[in-house]
Amino acid sequence: MELRKLLAALPSEAFRADDAIGWTYQFWQTQRKKEVNDSGKKIGADELSPVTQLFTEDYMVEFLLHNTLGAWWAGKIGPIKADTEEKARAQAALPARDGVPAISWTYLRFVKVAGASSSGFGSPEQEGPATIPDWDTLAIRKGDNLPHWSCDNAIYHISFRLSDSIPVSKRDEWLREREEILANARRQGRELSELEQKRLQYLYSEKIEICLDSGQGECCLAKPEIAHIVEHALKHFDGQRYRLHAYCVMPNHVHVIVEPANGNELEAIIHSWKSFTANTTTLSLS
Repeated sequence: MELRKLLAALPSEAFRADDAIGWTYQFWQTQRKKEVNDSGKKIGADELSPVTQLFTEDYMVEFLLHNTLGAWWAGKIGPIKADTEEKARAQAALPARDGVPAISWTYLRFVKVAGASSSGFGSPEQEGPATIPDWDTLAIRKGDNLPHWSCDNAIYHISFRLSDSIPVSKRDEWLREREEILANARRQGRELSELEQKRLQYLYSEKIEICLDSGQGECCLAKPEIAHIVEHALKHFDGQRYRLHAYCVMPNHVHVIVEPANGNELEAIIHSWKSFTANTTTLSLS
């Protein structure tokens, strides 16, 4: 009866919100999450769901949309000149048309631009959004598993993981399958088929994400004291060497959305994060 009264008192919007189920699940898992984290035990399949947020909040989805599609639109209608970030967003807003309501890019980020080819952090007076990549500076280098693309004025989604988060046997199996797909196309002197491209995409990203989310390895990042070390490292040079837009520390891997400042290489930024967290975490666990 008491529960029925509580439900009846909630506004109807609560039942229509697309993240309502996620928040409800997280609320009812609060005690279990605390028990798992306080136990200090290795997180397995039974413990993974209560300690992992299983939905993406609206603001994160909107942030990604506004700083991709919104940044593209702002670049198309530019140059934008304003003395505040709020005024810059107002200029970039998509007007109502043909019955479609207007769109405001609430999370679109701008930075001060001193000249046509340089930008830095500061007040939002600008010639355009810093989220428009400068493709003339594009550089592609070979990574351990994937080619790494970088250019000026870019925002990156970075993922890095614990060494035991993917079993070596699984990793080698996926690498062999990738290479066989590429080698088969080379032998036949043709481009990859659409099916082969989809399979490679699955092997490059989706299969890895599925494995990571299954909670392989020790999952020491689920421990609050270790997660705080990572969080501290990510925030340390925010506003100096880079702008930290968003981050998520998972039990065995980390997601980061970061925008390097001029003169700061993405590779060096990531190296500093990994070096500091690895050394500090080793001391904390020993």
